[in-house]
Amino acid sequence: MTTLESIVKANLGGTTSTPHKSYFMKKLEQHLEVKGINIPGRILEVMDTPFEEFPSSYARIYKQQIKGQALLHIFSDMLIEIFQGMQADQAGWQASANFLENTPMRICAMRALDEIERLNALPKGNHSCMMEEFSDLVSKDEKPEKRKLDVKPYSGKSKSRWWKKRDSRN
Repeated sequence: MTTLESIVKANLGGTTSTPHKSYFMKKLEQHLEVKGINIPGRILEVMDTPFEEFPSSYARIYKQQIKGQALLHIFSDMLIEIFQGMQADQAGWQASANFLENTPMRICAMRALDEIERLNALPKGNHSCMMEEFSDLVSKDEKPEKRKLDVKPYSGKSKSRWWKKRDSRN
């Protein structure tokens, strides 16, 4: 089975001179630039490289810097901001994410889409239903001053304390 990518590579003599950047990576780079956040280019290269093509240096960067420093979560939160700022269509983003190869950016985009779906499922504006849901967790009858606590008072007369110096005259 030949893919469009293999046909293009064959016609161009093997490989392309510039690596392919996904739609999500382009949007993330623009967002980082607008916010004035500098991320090393090597980390951004790893995000669009398929896991199967990872050299050992990329695997180390992915484990230590992207996963280890929670950049994957930060990037997916930024994708959520981008999605909400663009007022984008969720179905379109889902299709774009499904089109991606198995890369860290795909994981990031899918995580962002899951979070967007969860946020869309929350009720809009009216938080009273959430308050009703959590009101069952608090007992209304019991107040702290009416609750009987089984606490013994501390007299402190019979025991010596390590933080107090002992009188050397004894």
